[in-house]
Amino acid sequence: QLIGLGLNCIAPIHVTRYLKSVHDTAEGRHIPLVVYPNSGEIYTAEKGWFDDGSDNLRNNEKFIHEWLNNGVQFIGSCCRTDAEDIARIRDRVETWKGQERETAL
Repeated sequence: QLIGLGLNCIAPIHVTRYLKSVHDTAEGRHIPLVVYPNSGEIYTAEKGWFDDGSDNLRNNEKFIHEWLNNGVQFIGSCCRTDAEDIARIRDRVETWKGQERETAL
């Protein structure tokens, strides 16, 4: 019995695509979704970890809202993230909740 589905340690830019894939194959079943992305930084042997600024969790609020709009119920973070990232995630979730309440009125 499937009780949920999660994506862990994946770059934020790739999460929405996978969520949409799950949604398309769920055939109307409610499957709780969990997302624990990494920072989105890139690692190469030559440069080590680096952030190109475009696809990371810290600089892109749209990721959080996309995930919530696709039914994600739990969001955390994984590699190369910290407490400040979790605080930003929480702030973005609260912003989304506020927008949802306004839309419902």
